[in-house]
Amino acid sequence: MGALLYIILTCTLACENPTHPNDLTNYRLYAYPNSGNELYIIDPNTFSLISTLSIPAPDSIGLFGVTFSVDKEYFIFSGMELAPPFAFYIVSYDIKKDSLINMFVTGFDSVGAPRLFPGHNPDEPGLIYLYSHSLGMYSIDFLAQKVLDLISPEHYQGLGKTLKYSLNNKYAGILKKYGGDRSYSEIEIFDTNSGLYEPMTTLNDEDVDSVSVYDFEFSADNQLIYVVYQLSRRRSREIRNYLGVYEINTKTLTTFDIELPWTINPYYMAQSTERKEIYTVGGDDIFYIIDIDNQNIKATVRIEGKTSGASRIAHRDDEEVAFVSCSYDDFIIAIDLDEKEIIRKIVMPRPYLLMIR
Repeated sequence: MGALLYIILTCTLACENPTHPNDLTNYRLYAYPNSGNELYIIDPNTFSLISTLSIPAPDSIGLFGVTFSVDKEYFIFSGMELAPPFAFYIVSYDIKKDSLINMFVTGFDSVGAPRLFPGHNPDEPGLIYLYSHSLGMYSIDFLAQKVLDLISPEHYQGLGKTLKYSLNNKYAGILKKYGGDRSYSEIEIFDTNSGLYEPMTTLNDEDVDSVSVYDFEFSADNQLIYVVYQLSRRRSREIRNYLGVYEINTKTLTTFDIELPWTINPYYMAQSTERKEIYTVGGDDIFYIIDIDNQNIKATVRIEGKTSGASRIAHRDDEEVAFVSCSYDDFIIAIDLDEKEIIRKIVMPRPYLLMIR
């Protein structure tokens, strides 16, 4: 089984490594406060706020969370009526046409903490996934306006799920975060085109490695998963956080010799494959630049004037500039990754989620 998994996950670098376009003229950075009808459109080259996009949803429906469609031609929002029974909608917006495309009611009511993720099956351009701790995980076709299938019935108040893809979208990883006394995480690895029903393998299955993962990233060759984590059962509380790497085939976790300050703020991650660097922000509001090969901290950038809180990270497609959201302070920080310094503060209301298109 191990050998078969290794064969499945191994591919030549020529087919695994994505290419970055040289022309960044038409690229845009989008910032979203994680609720509400407004997105902010930023030029990632001039670091200027271009405009504010207001989604024309009815006043009776609130928008909560957004993702791209797989082709990045649409914004997809969770929508919910603001009065009982709190009917749940999928709301889509055509970016090129600059218009609301459809709002369809899913048949779900009072959906708790909804999260939307794009599907990456090329044969299903409308495929998205909905997870909620009151529903489980469903597949939905937003173009056909249909709820397709219940993928995983597993759900309860203390279980959170996050879906991420490998760089070439061949594999999907679902981070399952269990609350309660054990407070641990598992990462399930799927073939993206499998429908996400049965994982190929599970990392930290039943907490065998005693970790509670904040965030993760696939390596460029899909053999590794980088994780930033605490110890499960809150054993590292008030002490420190950790960064490490899983070898997927053997499920072996290696911890980097790096100490990150403990914090209740999640250490969200981003990765530059060309620079072979990982970026994260957490305790003390420090931007960490971590060398993947040497497994050490290459540099840090202190984000002055930032109120302690969760930060999302995105980088420009040429991987020369990283952006850090500071939602409590109404600005985004742009960091030059060559000079390892802040080059611009971009002011706007409550930027939290960052997306590049």
